[in-house]
Amino acid sequence: MARESGLGLSRRYSSTLNIDLLYVAVKFNTQHQKGFFRTALPLIDLEQDLMRQRMILGTFCFVSLLVACVLSLLNSRHLMSLIQINEAILKQRVQKRTEEIETLQNLGTQLTACQSIEEALEVIKLSTSILLPRFTGRLALFKPSRDSLEFVESWNGDQLSHKLYSPEECWALRSGKPYIGDIRIGNIVCSHQKKKDKQTLCIPLTAQGETHGVLHFSSKYDLSWTPEEHQLASAVSEHVSMTLANLDLRDSLRQQAIRDPLTGLYNRRYLLETMEHEISRSSRKKSEMGLMMIDLDYFKKFNDTYGHDIGDFILAEFGRLIQLIIREEDIACRYGGEEFTLMLPETGKNDTLKVAEKIRNHIQAHKFYFNNKSYAPITLSIGIAVFPHDGKTTSTLLKQADEALYQAKDQGRNQVVTLLTS
Repeated sequence: MARESGLGLSRRYSSTLNIDLLYVAVKFNTQHQKGFFRTALPLIDLEQDLMRQRMILGTFCFVSLLVACVLSLLNSRHLMSLIQINEAILKQRVQKRTEEIETLQNLGTQLTACQSIEEALEVIKLSTSILLPRFTGRLALFKPSRDSLEFVESWNGDQLSHKLYSPEECWALRSGKPYIGDIRIGNIVCSHQKKKDKQTLCIPLTAQGETHGVLHFSSKYDLSWTPEEHQLASAVSEHVSMTLANLDLRDSLRQQAIRDPLTGLYNRRYLLETMEHEISRSSRKKSEMGLMMIDLDYFKKFNDTYGHDIGDFILAEFGRLIQLIIREEDIACRYGGEEFTLMLPETGKNDTLKVAEKIRNHIQAHKFYFNNKSYAPITLSIGIAVFPHDGKTTSTLLKQADEALYQAKDQGRNQVVTLLTS
């Protein structure tokens, strides 16, 4: 084999050494000589060497597999730990979001049931302080004149140090959308925010095409808003906007139901409802209450002479003057036509007479200008009754005051009359 291929291998048993030998022959050929190298190796040494190599390789594979298993186990445990941590964080977030949604739902439910702005303010303060505890907040509402806003509620430590500001001071009202006041991003802080070392968020409260106020939040610069907190603030503002719009609408409808549209005074229905409460209150407090029945003298003839447009102007102007004369707690109503009723809580007969004379004199002296023409003098006939001396029920008091009014008319009008009671 060595002569043909240059390499020969053969296995033979050596009777001398009594072992198997592996004979190796290698052919060589140089410039000066040629021949064969031959050697004999004990086969058992080769087998032992092969066995050692296999043992080393097996040990290396086993150790590698063991290391791989250990690393895989450690990595698995680490991944499981991360999964558990993430699951706990996710569970906490889900629980928090669920609580926030429940609080928002409660906020909407309670606001829907509120009957007054005072009730709504308490609900807004409580819910917002729970939903956004990291931020101080204030609620500002437009004054009826619409030329300024008034801070009406605050929470989470904010104080109402100044209560009024003009719409021009708030960038949210100027832009008609939420505004973040933060000098770090190039946004100046609204001038109604007296402390300039804070970042602010102003959200206009707009619903049904009208802006009712602004929801204000503020915090220190090292406290950043999260996307979830922005969503909560937006959701709160939507609930508050709709509530303010509904309360305004409800109040408007109620005013339409209880007020006379021409004079702006309360109507007869409101008078009858309120008299029951005032009589009950006066009875509990053991106090008096004055009642006037007022009639504009010869008003039907005035209407026939000058027309209903002038007549309506006289009635409207009379309603305006009455509201300027009486106290805030007094209640003026249009009883019907040109007849009016005035209730004076905690007022005795003498004071009621003084107020009646004041009204009569004031109306008689008023010029009632319409289209640069005066329609004065307008005179009044007034009948007076006082609780409890002239009656202890609504019907008896109204009847007594009405009889006094008719007596004033029979005696020549333009006077105040009170009937003598036994």
